[in-house]
Amino acid sequence: MSGLFNKAAPFIIVLFIILLLWVYISVTRKRKGLSVVPRAEGGKLLGKLDYVLIVIITIIYAVVAFCGLGDKKAPESMFYFEAGDSITVNFGERVSVSKLFAYCGNKSGTYEIYVSEDGENFIPAGVIEQSYSKVFKWCEAEKFEAPEYTVCSIMLKASNAMSMGELAIYDEKGDKYNISMDASEIPMGALFDEQELVPPSSTFMNSSYFDEVYFPRTAYEFITHSSVYETTHPPLGKTLTSLGVRIFGMNPFGWRFMPTLFGVLMLPALYILLKLLFASVSVSVCMTACFAFDFMHFSQTRLSTIDCYSVFFTILMYLFMLAYLRDKRDSEERQYIWLFLSGLFFGIGASVKWTCIYAGGGLGLIWLYDMICSYIDAGKKERAINNKYTVDKNEKYRPFFNYARRNISLCLVSFVLIPLVVYYLAYIPFCRCSIGEGGGNPFSLSYAKTVLKNQQYMLSYHSGINATHPYSSRPYEWMLDLRPILYYLQYSDDSLSKSCIGCFSNPLICWAGLGAMACVIYDALVKRRKMAVFILLGYIANLLPWFFISRVCFEYHYFPSVFFLTLALGYMFKRIEGGEKLVDEKGRRVLCPSAGLVPIAVFTALCIILFIMFYPVLSGASVSKAYCDNFLSWLPRWPI
Repeated sequence: MSGLFNKAAPFIIVLFIILLLWVYISVTRKRKGLSVVPRAEGGKLLGKLDYVLIVIITIIYAVVAFCGLGDKKAPESMFYFEAGDSITVNFGERVSVSKLFAYCGNKSGTYEIYVSEDGENFIPAGVIEQSYSKVFKWCEAEKFEAPEYTVCSIMLKASNAMSMGELAIYDEKGDKYNISMDASEIPMGALFDEQELVPPSSTFMNSSYFDEVYFPRTAYEFITHSSVYETTHPPLGKTLTSLGVRIFGMNPFGWRFMPTLFGVLMLPALYILLKLLFASVSVSVCMTACFAFDFMHFSQTRLSTIDCYSVFFTILMYLFMLAYLRDKRDSEERQYIWLFLSGLFFGIGASVKWTCIYAGGGLGLIWLYDMICSYIDAGKKERAINNKYTVDKNEKYRPFFNYARRNISLCLVSFVLIPLVVYYLAYIPFCRCSIGEGGGNPFSLSYAKTVLKNQQYMLSYHSGINATHPYSSRPYEWMLDLRPILYYLQYSDDSLSKSCIGCFSNPLICWAGLGAMACVIYDALVKRRKMAVFILLGYIANLLPWFFISRVCFEYHYFPSVFFLTLALGYMFKRIEGGEKLVDEKGRRVLCPSAGLVPIAVFTALCIILFIMFYPVLSGASVSKAYCDNFLSWLPRWPI
């Protein structure tokens, strides 16, 4: 019966989406189209109800997102090894040793383990591999084979310069030896001064996982001014992550705090954008809730990588571009402010990750389309004047060209000059670590050379990647949610339950979003609705470049596109809801009664139900393997 659910669930979702599209087509055939009024009633974008709803959604999601985010304590007093350094733990008597458990710090290398029966003659007994993938993670000694009889001393020898936060030694019963040392009195005391923090096992709650071995590590290096490991992306994202580490410490909660906070902040920004785009409270609140509890939004923003920042700044740059388009009829001065802010956040986003440049390309296409429409409108206006007056051909478009020159000049400042300045200044923490004392001076030649060298390295690195990965996928697979990426997996001792974290879209949002995008494409190309063009160009700009990239890609690269799927769904529901003007019995113009509250409410409820259903495999909570196999493995390549 449960296996039948796995097979039936995708078909039920698809049938529901078909029903939605049928409702959309049936309703919109009878309507002239969307109202283009950009403001809510009373001339204000946001009313009291909007603020209440924003706060409620944001608080609810924040509680869910920060719950179980990670341990707030981890070993922070590090023992630093130089290459070839060794430390010896003398028990003073013969004891049995069954396991060594260590919290790996910064840098990479190997700790060779030696044991001695008499404290003088040591023999090899295993290693602790502190590879790049194990930094800031609890790791057990590999191939550890202490003699069956007891040992008197244990020695660790480091192959490279690296650090270790804590070392736990266990007897044959699995009990931890109580080795208490004061770090201020004994040189290697830092290895044993936080024994109360030693966990039973390594989990995502107490250790780094997936790409957290890159970004939190680099954030820590920015703070300690040590050599930088992660140099394949611009530095601003790691700088933002370091703020959480400075506040809460170098622990899982600390390095995940800022990404999760930005995931929370996406919601009010998205709500405002939706309200500006559709002037509908119901569409804004429901689509914000759907995006909040989208699977990818939840799992990706709780992981300490830089993608959450890039998506947040993408939302802001499109929000201010939309504000610019909406204010064109009202105030030329105010629309320049919106252009400036859009360009500023484009620059900030590009300073986090180059993928924001794709989003910036979408902004350029939207701006160009708007300018072409303005040119056509200017021609129509002049032709209307020409019916009454004779106008010199050279003077006909002069107002438009004067406006265009001012606008283009501002765009060059906002989208070229300011982003370049922001991008350049974002390298201050990076250069402090790379150059040394005085390296944070952006006016120095060494600073400029370091920034330029890193651009060359990033370009060659990303263009030269030929690695493979078991969870890699192509863009067409992202669009259909065919190949999620598994970030974390750990089975229980009896293998009957497991803890895992997967990254993929809520199938309802992903699949219904494609249907809504089809409606957007039709209205953009056939009806030439500017609202549809805005959504379509943003979606294409963020997705299309990936089809031409041959390097290994993953489904989380679809995260910015999920934002535009949400806008497309909002567009579809707004069309169902209705927005054209009607005349009542007294001849007054009124908005038509809302006809789309039921579909959008049902859709939102289903999104939240699916989130609750899949929550264990998004959060790392322990869940029975049978539940995953029988109720969550909808498609053959879903690794959950």
